[in-house]
Amino acid sequence: MENPFETDFHDIHSDLPSPWMFNCWKHHRDFILRQIDKYIVEDGSVIENITPKLFLIGNSQLDIYLGRLTEVQIVQQIEEKLKNKKAFFEPDYLNWINSKDKNYRLISLSDRSIWTLRIGQKVGRYIHLHPGRYSHYSLRVRANTLKTAILSIILAKMSNSAPFDLELINLVRVQNLHLAPIKSIEKATGLKELIVLFSIH
Repeated sequence: MENPFETDFHDIHSDLPSPWMFNCWKHHRDFILRQIDKYIVEDGSVIENITPKLFLIGNSQLDIYLGRLTEVQIVQQIEEKLKNKKAFFEPDYLNWINSKDKNYRLISLSDRSIWTLRIGQKVGRYIHLHPGRYSHYSLRVRANTLKTAILSIILAKMSNSAPFDLELINLVRVQNLHLAPIKSIEKATGLKELIVLFSIH
């Protein structure tokens, strides 16, 4: 029998079982904060452990949910709405998604956040969701900026340094993420905003 909490999905999609695809590293602020706290207390292999997960964030723009609904609450509310529409089980869901001249649908939740639903590409994970673009409680960022912010905060806290330290940020970008260095944190406004967002909670 297939384990609903597969190892690869646990790391990326939290503990959500089938039929959900929800990359929490990309799309859920509170999940990211929990991961930051988790990796700060790990041993010296923390960078080797976390970097492969950060690469799974990709390189494009994305939307992070900033609200207070947990991952489980989000999928529970979406499940209830889909069942009311008779569109939760796979054949019904696929028909519902494909019934319009587009390959996605939008659903609003109790906190007024908007979620985009698509068809998942992994067997058994047919409901792929992420925050709606520029929707309530969401922030649109570049993936490389997000990866830089996460790793910079972790290393800063482990070394009792400031996460805005330009030398630390560029060490992260060049050595760990294989990105070009930045010239100034003041000019990298998106990165500065994310570091503040993930440092104060």
